[in-house]
Amino acid sequence: MSEKKGGELGELGELRELREKRELIIFGYLARKSHPKFRSPGTEGKRV
Repeated sequence: MSEKKGGELGELGELRELREKRELIIFGYLARKSHPKFRSPGTEGKRV
């Protein structure tokens, strides 16, 4: 039974880590979308 609890705690830690990564990705996307200085160097000077 203790093995099951340990496994569940490990899963919760992994889920929390994935949630934090997803938040960072979304934040980075929104920052690039709204602020040109955060865009990648490859897109500088190109007009669409």
